[in-house]
Amino acid sequence: MATARSHKVLLVDETNPRSVGFQLATLLHQINRLQENDEGSRNSTEHELALKAVNLVRSCRTADLSRREAEGHFPALEELVTELKTTLLELSDALTARYFVNIIACRFTT
Repeated sequence: MATARSHKVLLVDETNPRSVGFQLATLLHQINRLQENDEGSRNSTEHELALKAVNLVRSCRTADLSRREAEGHFPALEELVTELKTTLLELSDALTARYFVNIIACRFTT
């Protein structure tokens, strides 16, 4: 039971600034702000990936994340972390492609 409470506080509690859920919700908010002036960017790759990460955490059940196998593994937690890692790496690549590639190109031409 303590494991489920820990997972809730550390993962899904969007009121806790140290939780993954809070950090992802903040990231989504910042991406929305970044794209406010970009017409049609609400459906951008960056927005969709950030929303996917937020929804992964929001839809997880802490009781499932806390189930430990006999070998000591937490399969649902491991799956969540793997999915988040993949999604956040894709988000990083998308943000880099949209906002930083032109800056790098400008540095080489000047």
